[in-house]
Amino acid sequence: MTPRITLLALALLAALPLTAHAHGGDQMAAADDTTVLNLDRVLVTGTRALEGQNPRLVANTIITREDIERLQPSSLGDLLQSQTGMQTTRLGGIGKESSLFLRGSESDHVLFLIDGVRVGSATAGKEAFQDLPLDQIDRIEIVRGPYSSLYGSDAIGGVVQIFTRKGENGVRPSLTVKAGSNNLVGLSAGIRGGNDKGQYALTAAHEETTGYNTCRGSGTLFQGCFTDEPDRDGYENRSISGSASYAWTPSLRSQVTALHIEGSNDYDGSFANHSEIKQQVAGFSTEWQATRALRLRANVGESFDESVDSVNGSYVGTVSSRRLSGGLQADVALGGSNDLVLGWDGLRDRIGGDTGYAVQQRYNRAVYAQWASRFSDAHVLQLNVRRDDNSQFGGKTTGSVLYGVRLASGYRLTFSGGTAFKAPSFNELYYPYYGNPLLRPETARNLEIGLNYSIPMLSWSVHAFRNRVSDLIAHDASILPFGAPNNIDKAVLSGLEAQFRVRVASVAINGNVTALSPRQEGGTFDGNLLPRRAQRTARLDFDWPLHDSLRLGLTQMGSSHRFDDLANTVRLAGYGRTDIRATLAVTPSWQLTGSVENVFDRAYETAAWYPQPGRTWLLSLRYAK
Repeated sequence: MTPRITLLALALLAALPLTAHAHGGDQMAAADDTTVLNLDRVLVTGTRALEGQNPRLVANTIITREDIERLQPSSLGDLLQSQTGMQTTRLGGIGKESSLFLRGSESDHVLFLIDGVRVGSATAGKEAFQDLPLDQIDRIEIVRGPYSSLYGSDAIGGVVQIFTRKGENGVRPSLTVKAGSNNLVGLSAGIRGGNDKGQYALTAAHEETTGYNTCRGSGTLFQGCFTDEPDRDGYENRSISGSASYAWTPSLRSQVTALHIEGSNDYDGSFANHSEIKQQVAGFSTEWQATRALRLRANVGESFDESVDSVNGSYVGTVSSRRLSGGLQADVALGGSNDLVLGWDGLRDRIGGDTGYAVQQRYNRAVYAQWASRFSDAHVLQLNVRRDDNSQFGGKTTGSVLYGVRLASGYRLTFSGGTAFKAPSFNELYYPYYGNPLLRPETARNLEIGLNYSIPMLSWSVHAFRNRVSDLIAHDASILPFGAPNNIDKAVLSGLEAQFRVRVASVAINGNVTALSPRQEGGTFDGNLLPRRAQRTARLDFDWPLHDSLRLGLTQMGSSHRFDDLANTVRLAGYGRTDIRATLAVTPSWQLTGSVENVFDRAYETAAWYPQPGRTWLLSLRYAK
């Protein structure tokens, strides 16, 4: 993708108010037959408090269950790929190790939550989101920008919160059967139900594929995965999720959620080439509307991840981590359009497996506060502050300021600034013969300005940002005898991102474009692009109903080139990809869907030596009452 494409997309965005009309905000929406945006959607991740029609001061994207079924992605990584400000890399096909770069930040600079519970490996420092099955997901909220002032460590690039399937009134069974390329087969079944007092949901899913040869590396030439294994690299995923909620009184309600995932993954490697994987998360929360002005919430949750590795059938080792978290929060309506949030968070990380870490657990406790005020119909101000106390690195204070003003004729202008940090992972701190227990947290300072526009049948937003990250952890060869991680790098992540939604006649169009400059600051590679991050990405989704029972869709995405190394010597070419899809409503309850990804069979890589899938197809038969 060339700079000309980016400029063309931005010019199209600027011209849209002259050509169409709609209502909305700045989150993604399902392309149904009546509207482009649902104003009833609730964003909770950006403030840790429920929001309805209030102006949103954060750059965000919301992906609903309807969006997932409309877009028909083959995996969560494919769904996240090329969302506004987002880039993903994957070491091969479905289920292979993946990384997410949000606004150019590192892959471990994004905080993942599932139903409000913090997840991710405490050893590797990031979430294995490639193993989260789409069948279990109800919606996804993405908040872009640093939010350590609300969530603590990890949220330098932003926050991704995944909500699993929940109950609703009545009894609603569902069933999906699917088949696709590379011998992919899948089955999921679920039931949701309840009444105004209590609701429940239960979903089970299974998916497997024989895959393809995911690495073209060489053991002889010491390239790529450093081995010669021209075989199919399969993947299997089994999952079950459940939730239940109950209203004890009109003002007191509790909820419990659980998700369990297990499976197996084949890949190419000389030290290990097979993993038995497991992830699970469970949470309990209760909410009490004590008075009209006071709402109290309490939550506790635990997440667990494990990988049992082997090579050619011989056991290599087990790595696991367990995170126990909990919190208390009070939402206080102060009157006069002023709201106050006060909270306490606790987190314990514990390492398992058979790797001899010198330290195997650590604790983090934090207090936070948020004050929001609407001091006229046009102006909104939000202040956040948080203090973390960690048993490994001591204390850290972060904060943020967000301000929005409503302008005439549907425009809203927002400004924000904030700080964030990332605690070192257990691998970086304590891995035998390599870890550095003296590491400091990575820190960030971000400034941002946004412009949002919303009228009937059209909405768009543009955000410009600059995020300076200090004390980046990188390998320091000067630490004898083998080198070790150290706080030696800095980076400046700046860019411009835009997203829009419009309906033209019966066609719903969603699009986004990101122009990014993720560069090293100082040192040997001063000014170089950070690895595996493209400077320009864009995506357009078209959805149109031919008649009541048939809907067609097309996605066009593109990415400029990127480099696989910090020296910027290994160049990965840019690429464009076209996907098509169709949905046929056989009856009101039965739907047949089909999609073809990478229609023109483009060859491309997001990580050197790991080819992405060529042309693939997927067929699904879905029943939902």
